[in-house]
Amino acid sequence: MIIGYARVSSTDQNLDRQIKELENYGCEHIVVEKESGAKERSEFEKLLKQIRFKDVIVCHDLTRFGRSQIHILEVIKQLREKQAGLVTLKERIDTREVNPYSDLIISIFSATAEFERRKIKERQQEGIAVVIL
Repeated sequence: MIIGYARVSSTDQNLDRQIKELENYGCEHIVVEKESGAKERSEFEKLLKQIRFKDVIVCHDLTRFGRSQIHILEVIKQLREKQAGLVTLKERIDTREVNPYSDLIISIFSATAEFERRKIKERQQEGIAVVIL
């Protein structure tokens, strides 16, 4: 089964573009979550428990899937143990292709996603500090 996963970090963000991309890809079912990636993602956790042999999770980009490199790599490992996969539309990652190059690309993109998250958090804290002063 091809399962889409769409997530936004706050309730005021729009999921329409992600959902349309997932429908165009051919997802048979789409899981939607309006929750920060840093917090518990109940729908994502349910999805992982329901994944079966040869299922594929499709998401817009790796930052929608997770922000921590360790977490992303751990989930990909779990998927591979079930012979399931992850496809990201933006980066064109497909974890069903197992070779040294794909593993390197996954590591680079997951590290980049984590770096972006840290920079966003840093800028938010700097902005808050300016407002307080």
